[in-house]
Amino acid sequence: MSLRPEAPKSTWFERIEGYAEIVLEHEKISEGDVIFIASTSGRNAVPVEMAMEAKKRGMHVIALTSLQFTNDVTSRHPSGKKLIDVTDVVLDNCGVSGDAIMERDDLPAKFGPTSSVLGFTLLQSLIVQTVEELCERGVQPPIWVSSNLDKGDAINAEYIRRYKDRIKCL
Repeated sequence: MSLRPEAPKSTWFERIEGYAEIVLEHEKISEGDVIFIASTSGRNAVPVEMAMEAKKRGMHVIALTSLQFTNDVTSRHPSGKKLIDVTDVVLDNCGVSGDAIMERDDLPAKFGPTSSVLGFTLLQSLIVQTVEELCERGVQPPIWVSSNLDKGDAINAEYIRRYKDRIKCL
């Protein structure tokens, strides 16, 4: 589905069929890796295809989405599936349809999205729980630290060296 040229690029890109496979082709992934896919509505082609393609490659797929929003819309993927239909785990951000909660009588639309702050909170909580669980199992996870600490740059430099082939932005 194409949008008017003035549509935001992020909106346009998440609807391009076939784009997810291209993205994954350029990432170093392995069977058993975990991928998080965030899509508040869960209806567009790229998030759905990303989950499908990741599963084909043996990855575990975790979706960060709003179940209410997802259940109130139709799929935009040719399969008719939504993100929640093709993932292993769903993290519900409990957002509302339209991802906006504030309203005023003098405005025609709601405003004040919640998905970003709730999504970050869920993901940070998951990180904390994962670190706790790994430590309980005797595994010391790599922890990126503030580069403003005296030893921060040295600690992080080691992680950059160790993981730069897996994490392109490093």
